[in-house]
Amino acid sequence: MLQWQEAISKGNDICLVCSRREGVCIKCNYGHCQSAFHPTCGSSAGFFMNVRTIGGKIQHKAYCEKHSLVERTKAETQKHGTEEWNSLKKVRVELERLRLICERIIRREKLKYQRSLPWFISWPWVSF
Repeated sequence: MLQWQEAISKGNDICLVCSRREGVCIKCNYGHCQSAFHPTCGSSAGFFMNVRTIGGKIQHKAYCEKHSLVERTKAETQKHGTEEWNSLKKVRVELERLRLICERIIRREKLKYQRSLPWFISWPWVSF
């Protein structure tokens, strides 16, 4: 079942894009906005439309020209927010792992260098 069926009006509203009464118009899902448009007209005009499945139900949201930018920005922020957060966590873990490897290599190289010095130079209490 589609959750946006209550937003459908058949032949009563004038399409915001093509200015015709024919066909099925849907209303903007932003608050109490009463702008109506054909789904195909809205799509071709670049209006923001979002379809997703939640708990086995298809949820369709469509927004008029006035509200499309706000809702598109909000949806992009939410979508990328969790994806970016998970990606950043992975990057952070990988960077920490690389930092530890670098520390280990630096310690090993310092030790090699100290062992390669003559015995009298490696004594800190002897100065030249």
